[in-house]
Amino acid sequence: MIKIYKHQIKAYITVLFVTMLLSALFIISAHNNAESEQTYEMTDHQLTSEPVQSEQYNVKTEGNSEHEHQPVIAAVK
Repeated sequence: MIKIYKHQIKAYITVLFVTMLLSALFIISAHNNAESEQTYEMTDHQLTSEPVQSEQYNVKTEGNSEHEHQPVIAAVK
């Protein structure tokens, strides 16, 4: 009866050790990454000193907007 359980116990202990090993590697990796500063390079973007005028900055107001304030008279029958 113990021989049957030895086979199951070996499998459970193996899974336990592998899980502990992977968890330890993850924690060590996270600790090392937390201590190092991540740098980002902007190689494909160039900043110019002159701002680019695009359509989103050019606001044109039209006189026939639905948001204008117009007087309204309400009639009650």
